[in-house]
Amino acid sequence: MNNPILAHRIKKTEYSQTLKQHEENTAALCQVFLTTCELDKIGYLSGILHDLGKAKSSFQAYLMKDEDTDEKINHAFAGAIYLYDHFYNLKNTNEVIQKCFIESVSLIILSHHSKLYDMYNPDKEMPFHSKIMTKKEILDYEESINTFFSIFDKRYLQTLIQEAVQQYQTLFLRMKEHVIKLKPFLEEQGCKKKNGTLLYFQLGLQTRLLQSALRDADCYDTYLFMNHPTLSYNILQSPYFEKNRLHIWETLEKKLNAYLLTLQQGNKQTEINQLRNQISLECYQAGEKKQGIYTLAAPTGSGKTLASLRFALAHAKKHKHIRHIYYVIPYLSILTQNAANLRDVLDEKDEAIILEHYSSLVIDDEQHQLFTERWDHAVILTSYVQVLNALFHGSKQNIRRMHQLTDAILIFDEIQSLPVSCKNMFQTAIDYLTEFCGSTVLLCSATQPFPPNKLNAIPPYEEILSHLKIYNEAFQRVRYEDKTQCIMHTDELVKAISEDMQLRQSALIILNQKKRAYDVYQELKTLLDKDYKIFFLANTMCAQHKEDMIKEMTAALQKDTKVICVSTSLIEAGVDLSFETVWRACTGLDSIIQAAGRCNRNREYEEGITYIFSDADENLSRLSEIARAKAMTLRVLKKFRDDPLQYDNNIASQKTLHCYYKYYYENLSAYKSESAIETDYIKKVGQGTYNLYDLLSENEQSIKQFSNDEKKQCVMRQAFRKAGDLFEVIPNATTTVIVPYGKGKNIITELCADIKDYNRINTLLKQAQRYSIEVYTQGNYYQDCFITIKDLGVMILDDGYYDKTCGFHMMAQKDGYFL
Repeated sequence: MNNPILAHRIKKTEYSQTLKQHEENTAALCQVFLTTCELDKIGYLSGILHDLGKAKSSFQAYLMKDEDTDEKINHAFAGAIYLYDHFYNLKNTNEVIQKCFIESVSLIILSHHSKLYDMYNPDKEMPFHSKIMTKKEILDYEESINTFFSIFDKRYLQTLIQEAVQQYQTLFLRMKEHVIKLKPFLEEQGCKKKNGTLLYFQLGLQTRLLQSALRDADCYDTYLFMNHPTLSYNILQSPYFEKNRLHIWETLEKKLNAYLLTLQQGNKQTEINQLRNQISLECYQAGEKKQGIYTLAAPTGSGKTLASLRFALAHAKKHKHIRHIYYVIPYLSILTQNAANLRDVLDEKDEAIILEHYSSLVIDDEQHQLFTERWDHAVILTSYVQVLNALFHGSKQNIRRMHQLTDAILIFDEIQSLPVSCKNMFQTAIDYLTEFCGSTVLLCSATQPFPPNKLNAIPPYEEILSHLKIYNEAFQRVRYEDKTQCIMHTDELVKAISEDMQLRQSALIILNQKKRAYDVYQELKTLLDKDYKIFFLANTMCAQHKEDMIKEMTAALQKDTKVICVSTSLIEAGVDLSFETVWRACTGLDSIIQAAGRCNRNREYEEGITYIFSDADENLSRLSEIARAKAMTLRVLKKFRDDPLQYDNNIASQKTLHCYYKYYYENLSAYKSESAIETDYIKKVGQGTYNLYDLLSENEQSIKQFSNDEKKQCVMRQAFRKAGDLFEVIPNATTTVIVPYGKGKNIITELCADIKDYNRINTLLKQAQRYSIEVYTQGNYYQDCFITIKDLGVMILDDGYYDKTCGFHMMAQKDGYFL
């Protein structure tokens, strides 16, 4: 061919990008993304080979068409097949490792425009093997190879492959050694995970990481060309790529220290404020520690959020390769409030520095995916759902984000809220990120889960506070009153609250279900006079609505007004409100202690009281985790009543909490439902039951179906796609719906217009995160409430179904249908 070999072309223009430039740009980005992980040579090789199939004449002709077409030409397989054909069966002393390497790199090239293919799956299929054996005539394979090597040096490529194999072998042996080092601890803990299982799981994470880097590099380079076609640049020297962020950490740390100094000067020098300053200082000093996994078990109300950020900024300055700090929250309800607070504290309005990402509002469009969020910001405020999806969910966009979890500090707030089903997968993943990917993890909670026997696959983590017992005793400001032996109906509960309020200034009531919270709210509104300010909070309200309500409540609590808030558990963490009393429907002891953190938070009262009561009218048949947690708490409360001295006369003592976690984890199988909650993530679909940890490691549930000859076809075993399709953090998938609250109305109006500007659409979807709720998509209940915006696939709520008091109309729901 006399014409240059192209990778991309903008239709109806003279702008094009050569295949050589795109392959080298993609390879260079992969190399940088994976340097700390010591996968840079492997990443570079995958970037060079990924689009080899574009060299054929049929693809070049396709690029030259100006009209839109649905034609699809496979260009992803050729590079993978070349690598597999020429290097898979080479004989050497480390044949198994080399085969594992070839399978891994071939797999990510095959899958770079799709989800990762399975090696073996429960449907008795071998997708990787069948794809790699695709007939070459169908792919115009020989033409692609010949043309490709007219622009790339074959000997240079062979050198790259040799270097990549050596790098993979070194890392493989290091990973194997790491797993062996864990063996004594695993045996001591009685953990059933074999060394081979852990090794396969971490090799699977490594393969997903390689695909993540390749996909992001490919999409990002394509994005830069499509939006800046006249710009000639070395991609690593472009203004869009930043290697070192030390200057950002130094600037943010100065702003945080200035804020803390102002705060200290403005606060009274009470004992509790002095202790908060001491905790903050300890966290700052801990930033000098080596990288690893740490815990922060500071008590509720001690300033964990800013203390953990202080640790992260100091740690990022110490370890200069750090590119990201993640602040990860389990509840969307508190993420938006914390995001706003952190922006104020850091005095940072630049959206290029701080990203808020907690919604699933994404347009499923190949063109738009070039523009969607890459998590390339310095500070990322997001949710457990988004991070767990980046690690395990099968969607292309989630896989693309995974590599941004390397070279990072990840702060997981309220770690006790991690879904039990994800526990083992999460622990193995953070071990991989900290051991092999240059990241540090901080697990924050006043109620740190007790490491249970037989269930913890990873060694204990180091606590960064050295005087925990002193802090816990000093922050005791609440008396717990156990009322669980008297089971209360709504009228009895409301009567007890109203009588108690004769002596109190404020109360927080937390129920286990939205419907129950709404029922109690309505009864209190009916019973009490207008002198009371009564508020309602639930996830039927969008984030901005909840934030506005919390601001109004904060102002009311500072006045001489009687205030009552009725809420679901969303208020239990990260919400800086203080009530004289808290009424908590019986649930897990960790949640009860978190709820008590909203009681007498700053010792405004001589004594705060947290009542624990049994709700006679709740229905937990669909909430198996809460039902199990409640049962274990009732068991602990009985033991406490029988012998309070054994638990230091304190329902919230570490001894009581440890007893609760011991019961909780020992009884994992006692409260099974259709959404099973075992720590390996067990999922039932139809007649099948799948263990996701197994699918992502040795995959025994699939392998046992194959003959011995078939088992020898592949060294790797994982069912990546099957596990990714099954994975969901919250059982029963939900859909994000934009609601007509405040500015949400304007966003809906603009989205309903015929917008073609993807940048503008992306901006609107980011703004819409604050004006969205999550709804279950199963069933046909009240489908008239929702409208799908044509072409975008985004759902909006009809204006008549949103209420300024309670959000989505409670009367338009069936119990348990909406989140």
